[in-house]
Amino acid sequence: MVEIQFNVVYMLYFGFQKLEIYQLSKALVKDIYKLSSSFPSDEKYALVQQINKTTISVASNIAEGTSRNGYKEKYILLIYLIALKWKLIAKQR
Repeated sequence: MVEIQFNVVYMLYFGFQKLEIYQLSKALVKDIYKLSSSFPSDEKYALVQQINKTTISVASNIAEGTSRNGYKEKYILLIYLIALKWKLIAKQR
């Protein structure tokens, strides 16, 4: 019984880890960190930090969004994630 309860709690709180979009966002974080490490040293404390922070924010918000119950909350989070994506694209150019 305890194991069943643990599985239910695990899926409710950590089920986002199985989502393909979450896994892709984690892969994006690794790729961006690898890419940003090759940026010039004068960008290390400005652009690189912003890009890395934005990329991590996408994965974090997907995880947070799975805990939301209402459609309205999930919709607002989806709009926020789209805005983060555009922000990341703008910083890379």
